[in-house]
Amino acid sequence: MRYRKLKIAIVVLLVVPFISTIAFGFTGGGQWGAVKSFLKRCSVSIIPSKDDSVDLGSSAKQWKDGYFDGTLYADAILSGGNITMDDDTWIGLGAAKGRLVFDDDGDNVYAQDLVKFIMGGTASGFNSGFITVSNSNANSSLESYSATDSVNGKICFLKSNSVTIGTLEATDDGDYLGLIEFNGVDSGNIADAGATIQAIQVGAAGTKIAAKVVLTTYNSTGANGSVIFNELGGVDIQDADGLTLGEDTGTNVAGKMKLISAGANGYSTTFTAGTQSQDAGYTLPTALPTANNQRLVATTGGVMSWDTNVKVLSIPVTNPAGTEDFLVWRAPANLTISVVNGCSMDGTSLTCQINEADANGDNPVQICDDTAVTVSNTALSITNASVDAGDWISFTSSAESGDVTKMCLVVEYTFD
Repeated sequence: MRYRKLKIAIVVLLVVPFISTIAFGFTGGGQWGAVKSFLKRCSVSIIPSKDDSVDLGSSAKQWKDGYFDGTLYADAILSGGNITMDDDTWIGLGAAKGRLVFDDDGDNVYAQDLVKFIMGGTASGFNSGFITVSNSNANSSLESYSATDSVNGKICFLKSNSVTIGTLEATDDGDYLGLIEFNGVDSGNIADAGATIQAIQVGAAGTKIAAKVVLTTYNSTGANGSVIFNELGGVDIQDADGLTLGEDTGTNVAGKMKLISAGANGYSTTFTAGTQSQDAGYTLPTALPTANNQRLVATTGGVMSWDTNVKVLSIPVTNPAGTEDFLVWRAPANLTISVVNGCSMDGTSLTCQINEADANGDNPVQICDDTAVTVSNTALSITNASVDAGDWISFTSSAESGDVTKMCLVVEYTFD
């Protein structure tokens, strides 16, 4: 029996180097026991005669279990089931180059010195990578523990114009630098966007990247509009409803718009909505004013336009005598007189003028030359158009022709 075992062992050692496949088909316990005894006592390495050419088992004829007390080296590992690891073990390149550490609590995975985690394709575009949580809240937390102010949790989206991972190439105008999309499932049972946040490059790349951030929401049929934080630091509203300020609830909170004053003075200008009995909408003019000192006026429908800001001052005189001298009106602000017209009733004419008197009504200075105002419209010639705030406009007549029963002067002016 000892001789037979030795012969089988010698045959195996002689044959193995010259064949590519060894098929053990022993049915009897004796022969197979001899092979097992050889393998058990084997103290040398089992090495194939040719590199990368023979298999240990096959897809149809598989070994049941394998036990290795050491390191398994393989170009690739394909598992058809679970891979179970001992507590406090890791997968990766080592602590110096990055690894995933599984702790013994069973609920934490630590990325230790892991610089990049790439999900998706490699060379020409990229596929989707998923982190999925079933029947539970999918919560993610980036936690940083440090006494250094600049150390923080960070999410970084990088776009390069190269199709090769790790190769940096300058991005261009219009490149999407990053996108966060919030999806639900639409009526066709297809994942569909409810809102998006995207960063888009504006212009060519410099030492920094000029970009705008676009926040878009959707309704049941399409996009509502967008709020854009542009590359100049401004905010653009691309929405038919525009910008709403305040809280639209059962008890509304009035909307406010606060404008900070220039300079280090701490002042500001605030516009606040009042307590309204109905909605109020205004449409602004379509062009700039055509002259200085024009003001905005509105129709009852809220359509606004530029008013020429011309004011009218009427000076009626009843049964004037040949000579009259009285104060008419005190200017509340600096103003400029543009037109003075007059008309008398009955008689022939009344020669008169208007003047600018000081704050005490003294020291009059002619605004118009002496003019005989007749029964027809008469324009008075203006010699001093400017009137200072606080000064008086006075009326003076010097002669009457016929029996003038009434006379009126109409003065048109604008505030400076």
